Amino acid sequence: MLAIFAYTLDPRFGGLGGAGSFTRNLIAGFDAIGVVYRRIPSTRSPSSNAHRFVSEQWHTLRLKDVQALLYPNYYLPPLRNHAFPSTVVVHDTLFRDVPGSAGRLKTAWLNLAFGTLLRRAHNIVFISQFSRRKYLENFGKPANAKLWVVPNPIDEVSFAFGPRAAAAGTPRVITISAYYPHKNFETFVRLANIFHRDARFTVIGRSPSSQQLKHLVARAPDIAGMLKHVEFTGYLDQEKLVELMRESAALVFPSRYEGFGMPPVEAVALGLPVVASDLPALRETLEGRATFITEIDDLRCWAAGLESALSSPPSWDQRAFWSAEIIQKFNRSSVAAQYANVLQVR
Repeated sequence: MLAIFAYTLDPRFGGLGGAGSFTRNLIAGFDAIGVVYRRIPSTRSPSSNAHRFVSEQWHTLRLKDVQALLYPNYYLPPLRNHAFPSTVVVHDTLFRDVPGSAGRLKTAWLNLAFGTLLRRAHNIVFISQFSRRKYLENFGKPANAKLWVVPNPIDEVSFAFGPRAAAAGTPRVITISAYYPHKNFETFVRLANIFHRDARFTVIGRSPSSQQLKHLVARAPDIAGMLKHVEFTGYLDQEKLVELMRESAALVFPSRYEGFGMPPVEAVALGLPVVASDLPALRETLEGRATFITEIDDLRCWAAGLESALSSPPSWDQRAFWSAEIIQKFNRSSVAAQYANVLQVR
């Protein structure tokens, strides 16, 4: 039996975002291929990460009758259960690669957490070759752990390609992300300012707080008058998310850094044209199935890419072919089988 430390499913710890989707999809894949597992609860106390770490440590030391331990998001408790091999998933090393993306205390903690994996984890799984390469650049070759690259799973049922009836009226252009500086939110807002008479612009995901908007406007004063052209939905459940994506004309993904890039991968699976930053991880996961913008800071390039996606998108047959390729590669059962091989469980 496999033990999965599934705190990533908890909304208090990012369960509505990418890590939560990753864990849900992987568990569904294990169900599909018959892997027997035990899901360890996130915490027995109210809300803080500190309580969650204590809870995971408590469960780790007391586990019995399992074959392997899986930690879905880079954390391995300082005292581990030596009776069972531990596997940790590393999604990216953003905090090292993008200075200022994490506060001083969090950066110190992440340096410690990532560094100890080299000596203490049995397996480290990376979600892309890019993430593996950046980890080795930042932390060096592990002393004991085996390194694997296994892609993120996507929900091949919810994001299946099929007929899409565009919403009546002005076409919708979406982006999907939480509000973090590396997501390059400003570019999406500026695009909206250019296209707002010809398209509706919608941000799906955690909306920026009033304080974050103040910081944004302080950093980029011209943004203030443009925000009125953008709609914020906040987090959507998967059914509503897919419904909105099916009604949209294109997904714009102007991020400056990604370890994998789930939103554009899922968009391609649905048949939605994608205009995305030319990043190593996105080149790896999307290959040639998007319009890539090399000059990320050049708004004219984004405008041209979006104009092309709206006026002359890839053919329906082309999008169907790309979708089939994406789903074959990233479907939940296929990815879960790769994890079962790493974990040596069945």
